[in-house]
Amino acid sequence: MDIQKLRQDRGWSQEQLAEMADVSARTIQRIETGQAASPETLKALAAVFEISLKDLQETDASAKSRRKMLSPMELRVLAEIRSQRAFYIHLFFYVTICAFLFLINLLTWRGYVWAVWPFLGWGIGVLMHGITVIRPLRNFGADWERREFKKRMQEKTSRN
Repeated sequence: MDIQKLRQDRGWSQEQLAEMADVSARTIQRIETGQAASPETLKALAAVFEISLKDLQETDASAKSRRKMLSPMELRVLAEIRSQRAFYIHLFFYVTICAFLFLINLLTWRGYVWAVWPFLGWGIGVLMHGITVIRPLRNFGADWERREFKKRMQEKTSRN
């Protein structure tokens, strides 16, 4: 059992845990991806989970040993899945909040559609986030270059 498991068992989001432990959400993210936590952070988390610091450190150590059993490819896939989940959460909040802003705009000020500006501005951020996660151009990465290089070299050698 690790911090992520403890958090998920209680149905808490990373943000909720961060708020209860008085740390940043980024700190929780780093801890859940296997980075070391400061003693103060571990004490705060132990208090939030209502377990002893020793028990928390043992669960953290067992999680690290399980993580070491995963191959680098499995860790990469796990990271991709987590970033895709983060994108979908981002997209959900974007759609929800923008719809709410348009509703407020419609109810309060019909003469000017100001809600379009946050919609467009935030939309660019969501688009960039989606491109980095979903990677529609992944076929043109390093593997594509290697395949293309091999193919062209074979063509050149077969002609000579």
